[in-house]
Amino acid sequence: KGIILPAEAPPPPEQLEYLVSCFPDLQKCVLLSSTGVPDRDSMMSKLNPFNKADEWYLAEEALKKAASAAGVDLTVVRTGDLQGGPFYNCNPDFEGALSGNLFDMTHLGFKLSKKDEALGGKTSRDLAAQCLVDALSRQNVPVVNVVSLKEGGVPCSIKNPMKIKRDGGERGVYVPSAEDFNTAYGS
Repeated sequence: KGIILPAEAPPPPEQLEYLVSCFPDLQKCVLLSSTGVPDRDSMMSKLNPFNKADEWYLAEEALKKAASAAGVDLTVVRTGDLQGGPFYNCNPDFEGALSGNLFDMTHLGFKLSKKDEALGGKTSRDLAAQCLVDALSRQNVPVVNVVSLKEGGVPCSIKNPMKIKRDGGERGVYVPSAEDFNTAYGS
């Protein structure tokens, strides 16, 4: 009995606390957050008006407190800026849609860290989604940082898992399998 909280903007802490209280049988909670949280106090982070690391930190802390009080196992999945995705081509901004498609086609691997550290980089929406689902089945993993890589890291072995056709061919995106995640968690 688990729940994934995949907001792309920091949710208000009080809403997260309330949400946990609404599910008395909840055993696992997974929150999507930002890889910028560990560096929230750095000067570069403070100068970036788009970095909401302080807000993400408050959301994480509120959910940690509520989950702990309710006896719920919590995993925070921190990603870089989210890119691409299966429905990204619905974007009316042609350049943005093209950029998203190219990101998906060129980032074939990923890096995962279980440490409370900032990983630089961006993350494919497909990779983030797979990581959130994978985290539901893992116990006692408080934080996971994940970014997509063009080269190196753990290669993603599943192509186009949603079987979406694009321009008569398969969509060019790779995501990790369960074995790929096991490899990443082991390193």
